[in-house]
Amino acid sequence: MNKTTAAAKSMIEQAAAELGGTARLVAWAREAPENERAFWATVFPKLLPLQVNGPGEDGAFIMSFRFE
Repeated sequence: MNKTTAAAKSMIEQAAAELGGTARLVAWAREAPENERAFWATVFPKLLPLQVNGPGEDGAFIMSFRFE
């Protein structure tokens, strides 16, 4: 992360804390159904990994099928 990106992230974190942090985010999400939808559709996915790797070679997924 370069200095500019780090500085911007720091400022955003500080602003979030001063705006009420976790408690305020939860309160906002509960204020209206569209806010909660926005949280789940826009905010929360930013925490998810962009790529998921499986246990196989080079991160491949291993699948097995059984027919009875």
